[in-house]
Amino acid sequence: MLQLETLKLLADGKAHSEKELMKSLGLPGPMLSKYIRKLRKLGIKVEFSSHQGYQLSCSIEFLDAQKISNKLRTSIADRIHRLEVFPELDSTNTYLLNAPKPDLGQMTVCLAEHQSAGRGRYGKKWSVPFGGGLCLSVGWLFNELPQKISALSLSVAVVARQVIGELTGCYPLVKWPNDLVWEDQKLGGILIETSGENENALHVVVGIGINVSINPTYLKKICDWPEGAIDMNSMVKGQFSKNELASRLIEGFFETLKTYGSLGFGLHHEQFISAHYLNGREVVLSNGSSELSGTVVTVDLDGALVLETGSGVRRVVTGEVSLRSS
Repeated sequence: MLQLETLKLLADGKAHSEKELMKSLGLPGPMLSKYIRKLRKLGIKVEFSSHQGYQLSCSIEFLDAQKISNKLRTSIADRIHRLEVFPELDSTNTYLLNAPKPDLGQMTVCLAEHQSAGRGRYGKKWSVPFGGGLCLSVGWLFNELPQKISALSLSVAVVARQVIGELTGCYPLVKWPNDLVWEDQKLGGILIETSGENENALHVVVGIGINVSINPTYLKKICDWPEGAIDMNSMVKGQFSKNELASRLIEGFFETLKTYGSLGFGLHHEQFISAHYLNGREVVLSNGSSELSGTVVTVDLDGALVLETGSGVRRVVTGEVSLRSS
């Protein structure tokens, strides 16, 4: 795939002359220009100077299954049933939902540099440039239906916040029911999906998408938040490894899924409350054709959002929540 090979040559973020790229790829000038245009259509910012040649606006670290595996603790690496990395998929969640299920106590892992049909809750489209985000999904089999599976996204958000903070020194906030927030801007989101639900087993796929290195213009296109989106490069302003981020998330998700059947959201409840972006804020919650306004009181042990409304205290278990305009 010459398009990918072109990107790999440019991934270091340094300038590469047109002549150098043509020689390395065995391409004539017009064909090289064609592949550069394709990269730009994927949202990758490729700059050109007649003096220096082609250069990415920032370097790209490619996901590497071996590097990710090598960084895992042995006790967890031994429990990974399958770890796969793809240049492109329609959706990492969809892939695992359709793939063979893991055995009990084991986990399947899927990552992709780009998703052609990535999605969030309620089927909302989520797309980032090739290599610009971390698209990670893990699959787990519960031998019985856990109580309050709807709160799993809250536990996962706490784990992701902790991993990002330990890796970068910057701890994002968590937003009910499935977002990571930095300085009022969306950093990432979580999607929990299930299959094979019956009285004996439940296959759960946990998907997370994190903006890692995306040019600001593209960020504005992919986020419907009024405050916009942010990537980790802008948040951290320093170096970190995307492969290490992936391995630490995999470890955290494994430990969470291993205990969630017995402990549920209770293990992460206090951490979620202390880092909740919506604490004490006035919000509007949309659920289909209805809306509910109120002030966020807390999130309870079942994972429900508790609101103080004009008609009293209300518990909400699902819906889209946004800050109320002043």
